[in-house]
Amino acid sequence: MILLAAMMMAGQLAGSSTKSQPTPALTVQQKQELSSYNFKGAEAQLQAQADKPATKPDPLAPVPLLKVPPLATLARQHSSG
Repeated sequence: MILLAAMMMAGQLAGSSTKSQPTPALTVQQKQELSSYNFKGAEAQLQAQADKPATKPDPLAPVPLLKVPPLATLARQHSSG
């Protein structure tokens, strides 16, 4: 099984290397936007989010009860259907 998967992956890799897609060129507007983008600031914001601990739900919060119809009602629905 593993051998079959490895052979399939090798075939995909061989096929993809011969058909490389050209990378689309950036437009002038895209180059301008990228040159003025604050990558350091974005990195700092992402790092600040990663450093904050995840909030956990309150373990003592009440859980609403599930309303289940009586068995007699269910039996009547199945027999009439």
